[in-house]
Amino acid sequence: MKEIIALETPDTIVIRLKGEWLPEEASKVFDELDRLIQSIDKMKALIDVRHLGNILPKTREIVAKRLRQHRIDKVALLGASARVRMLGLLMLKMIPQIKKAKFFDTEEEARAWLGKKI
Repeated sequence: MKEIIALETPDTIVIRLKGEWLPEEASKVFDELDRLIQSIDKMKALIDVRHLGNILPKTREIVAKRLRQHRIDKVALLGASARVRMLGLLMLKMIPQIKKAKFFDTEEEARAWLGKKI
C-alpha cells in the first residue's frame, strides 16, 4: 500500500490510503502519525479511502488500538465504498476517543465539515 500523511496546521491530519492495507503498514502509518501530532491536544482528521483496497483483520485491530491513544474531535472519511463504510462504522464504535465521524463523497464537503478551507 502507498500512503501519504501530512499535517495541515494547526490541527488537521490528512491521510490518503491506496491499495491493500497490511498490518505492518498500519503500524508505520501510526508511528508517523504519532510523530506528527505530538503537540496537538485535539485533532481533526481527513482520511481519503477512495483507493483503499482490502483491510485485513489484523490491520483493523492495529488501527483500533492505535487510534485509542489519541483524542480526535472529528474524522471525515472521503470516498468510502459500501464495504469500507461498513468496516469503518464497526471500527468507529470501538473507538470512543473519536467524538464525531462522517463519510463524504467529495473532499470539499469533507473539509467544509471539518472547518478547513482547501
